[in-house]
Amino acid sequence: MSRASLGTIRNVEELHSFSRSGTVIDREIRTETSFHATTTGGSSLLIDGVGTVSPPTTSVSSSTSEIVRMFLRDDSGDEFDVELEDAGMGFRTGHRVIILYAGDKRSGLGRPMAVANLTTDQTAVLPHRVEELIHRRSATLGCLALAVIPFFSMLLGNVLATILLGETPRGHIGTGLLFGFLALLLVGFRLLRGRQRNERLKHDIIEVLHNHLNREAARRW
Repeated sequence: MSRASLGTIRNVEELHSFSRSGTVIDREIRTETSFHATTTGGSSLLIDGVGTVSPPTTSVSSSTSEIVRMFLRDDSGDEFDVELEDAGMGFRTGHRVIILYAGDKRSGLGRPMAVANLTTDQTAVLPHRVEELIHRRSATLGCLALAVIPFFSMLLGNVLATILLGETPRGHIGTGLLFGFLALLLVGFRLLRGRQRNERLKHDIIEVLHNHLNREAARRW
């Protein structure tokens, strides 16, 4: 199932989950290296009526993951396969396994988000898969907002002070800086609240999946 076919969720009530179980008949293990780009910084400044913008910087890091691809046969004899990344447990032929899928209710689809190995009595929710469900704003757009919005707010404050008070723009640098600072606080506060909301949502999703997986495992043990 492609990631594009799944939607994202904004609250746990939009979460859709279902399970499938079977016996491992074969498995493959491989490693993959991923590269991640992180954008930070970015600022704006108004000096003597002239504004400048410092662009954000981007750093690149890498990580290696273990991918397990399992082929399973369910109780009705049908076969299916699943890929799990960094599940934190081992699987062998003959093990009884439950795969918990999760997605958004709108599409009714799901990707593997949790796994239980009934043979070894182990369960795990995959946090990196949960991240794919959460609706997040682009980090790059957030950094640009931190740089651009305060910059234009400083210009706006300078222009408004000039129009209303009738003095030269250079005489109202302080007003422009105040507008820029207030805009910076507002944008930063909104970004922080969004991050905190997403972290709470991630925690809630993991808890719901844990509870669902434990119920499924208890029913089959």
